[in-house]
Amino acid sequence: MDAEFDGIVDGLENCVTLDGQTTPSANLPMGGFRHTNTGAATARTQYGRVSEIQDGTIWKAATPGGTGDAMTGTVTPAPSAYTAGMIVQIIAPGTNTVTTPTININALGAKTIRKHQAALSVGDIASGDTLWLVYDGTYFEYINPKLFPTDLSSLTTDATGGAVADFIPFVDASDSNASNKVTVQDLFTNVFANLTADTTGGATGDKLLFSDASESNAAQTVTVDNLLTNSLQLLTTDGSAGDLNDFIPFMDNSASLAAKKATMGNYLYNYTSNLTAETAPSNTNDYIIIRNLSGSTLKKIAPQYIGIGKQTVWIPAGAMTARTTNGAASGTTESTTNKVMNKTLDFDTTTQEFAQFTVAFPKGWNESTVTFIPFWTAASGSGGVVWGLQGVALSNDDAIDTAFGTAQTSTDTLLTALDVHVGPESAAITIAGTPAEGDICYFQINRTVSDGSDTLGVDAKLIGIQLLYTINSNVDD
Repeated sequence: MDAEFDGIVDGLENCVTLDGQTTPSANLPMGGFRHTNTGAATARTQYGRVSEIQDGTIWKAATPGGTGDAMTGTVTPAPSAYTAGMIVQIIAPGTNTVTTPTININALGAKTIRKHQAALSVGDIASGDTLWLVYDGTYFEYINPKLFPTDLSSLTTDATGGAVADFIPFVDASDSNASNKVTVQDLFTNVFANLTADTTGGATGDKLLFSDASESNAAQTVTVDNLLTNSLQLLTTDGSAGDLNDFIPFMDNSASLAAKKATMGNYLYNYTSNLTAETAPSNTNDYIIIRNLSGSTLKKIAPQYIGIGKQTVWIPAGAMTARTTNGAASGTTESTTNKVMNKTLDFDTTTQEFAQFTVAFPKGWNESTVTFIPFWTAASGSGGVVWGLQGVALSNDDAIDTAFGTAQTSTDTLLTALDVHVGPESAAITIAGTPAEGDICYFQINRTVSDGSDTLGVDAKLIGIQLLYTINSNVDD
């Protein structure tokens, strides 16, 4: 009987009791079965239910407190000390305003929170953010920081943003995709430095990326030709632009296509200096840029039209022929002291006398009216002299004996005897005979003594005339 009781005692001592009076002294194999309906763990040596793992309650700080700069929290079961690899989840009670915020779990002591093993930025943590923190033995590492600490849609629009010293956040592929920042200047410098040069770029069909303000700043593309067309149309017209000190933007081919600027003066000077010299320009197919003052615009002009306009040819009296009928007398005078010689045609004070000369104008002549300016003197006397000039144009096989056109006059007054007198320019003289290219023009000059303004009582000595005509081309092609 005693042996039976001993066996009962041994059985009771080796069984697991419902009220926990016995403690297992070895592993308890479950044979594939489970412990069910277990209670929530309250100590680190207790079972953790699957629900606690799924719900995160074993590492969640259930009662977050403090501020965004000094957080506190309590996890259950309570740890006795921080250990490397410890995971804590906490809802941030506020936004960090310092770069070294701390967390104190279960009053074990405040530990600094870092990200990527470096200090945080102000605003990396916002109130209500869910933080996952892993203790590395010294710090709590923030393992789920936001790419952009602040919601970009809530940022204030800065119309002056984009200064070279402004910052842009980015994900740094060379630094394990860490969130870093870069200045605008460095961003563009480095991006463009790493682009592949396209020597054929800039074609009208090429596209550029831009932010469309009319589409809520959506990223869009635009062709090069449309960009330039639309951009130029939006620019403010500056009627005074073009000063030599104004700037022009350009891409410097000698400096890896760096964006630069040059003054208008330097740009034009260097540009023209590098042009190939044209040694045989075409008078009709080549063009020169000119500024049209009357219209304040730029125009082009063929070389043949450079220098066109009114021209002057000097006809000395010695090159004129006195008419056989009522011709002026030839005269020669020598100044008293310096012996300056003048060969003149001397026109009588009472009888109307004449002299003639011929001119074959260049092909550039516009075959239109001419004017003249008389140069003359007199030996003595006082009063006025009226000079008249008329002309006729003759083509090949035209009769020489053709009437001159209507004369126009130049009236002048003697100032001092034997001084040079320059009369005023006459009115336009219409040349008879319908002038054509290649014609020879006969001109006849006279002293119009019948005019009431011709009052000089002595011979008027004609030194010569300036004949003024207009050309519309500077070549005789």
